Amino acid sequence: MDPVSHVVWGIVVTNLLPGPDATLPRAAIASAAAVVPDLDFVTKFFKNIYFLKYHHSVTHSLVGVATTGFIIAWVACLIFPGIGFWESYLVALVAGVSHCFLDVIMHGTGVMVFWPFSRRMFIGSLLLGLNPKTSHARCHEKSLRVCAVCQFHSAIRTPMLWIGVLAAAASTFAGPLRFALALAGIILGILYLSLCYLQKRKVRRLAARLVPAAADVRVFPADFSPFEWLAVCTVRDGFQLVWFNSLTKRHSASRRFPRSASSLAVESSKGTKTVREFLSACIVPWVFSIDEGEIVKVQWQDLSYALSDSIDFYAARITMRRDLSVIDEDFRERWPDVWRAEHQPGQR
Repeated sequence: MDPVSHVVWGIVVTNLLPGPDATLPRAAIASAAAVVPDLDFVTKFFKNIYFLKYHHSVTHSLVGVATTGFIIAWVACLIFPGIGFWESYLVALVAGVSHCFLDVIMHGTGVMVFWPFSRRMFIGSLLLGLNPKTSHARCHEKSLRVCAVCQFHSAIRTPMLWIGVLAAAASTFAGPLRFALALAGIILGILYLSLCYLQKRKVRRLAARLVPAAADVRVFPADFSPFEWLAVCTVRDGFQLVWFNSLTKRHSASRRFPRSASSLAVESSKGTKTVREFLSACIVPWVFSIDEGEIVKVQWQDLSYALSDSIDFYAARITMRRDLSVIDEDFRERWPDVWRAEHQPGQR
């Protein structure tokens, strides 16, 4: 989730705690602890596969949050003399845990909450993450400014942000009413997430009736509205993707992706580090290949991100020669060109 949402909700949840009473130290500690798990975002500026592998892992675990919270509390005691270390640590710990929770409920690769004891990724997929409406056309560039623009555009469209902003502002400066107003904000947030969860379950039932032959139905957010969803139905000959409005109970579009054809190029691509890491984080993997004579292109993508016909989201690409020697391999959240346009797997 975006840094602004992490900060405001970090402030809200820590306003439930008894100390420190000073508004500035509490807000500063909560803000720092609520964003510091995203230190692993620095991996985005190295090889793209490192971001896929390490983001939402060590620093997003309970062990990581406890460690960074300890450091933040120690620094806070140096900056703000007179505040208690353990009270500061509690604020930092709670704010850090709120960061992990928000990332779990957002659609993404998941969060490795119990690292190093378990590498299981927890995914709630209630709120929209990477999407065609807010991703920058230059998303593939390693630019902090571009990333900030994408995050900001996503933040201002998310209802959870505005609930958090109102709750944080009201509770922070409310004096004795701090606890009550923070609790009210959290209750509103829970009610909103409950609405999302109920709509998601409704869409799953609608999709199961619309595609009765589906062996499995998975539902993912398709917009910032709690009523727009993408159902990915596994059918005998591939996948049927259906976009639903849960409020009207109608589907707005449908698209079929044929079963991935196996080939020597596809099988060979599985041996690359990029594809191995991609498949370990992918929810609904789908692959296709394009034969261009002496060059073969293979693209692996996650159909839970199939939100646009004109943009390839969340995909790993392998380019190899006819003898299957790899020329190039890379993973990107958004590619500047679209291989799918050449392949045409179906119509929406």
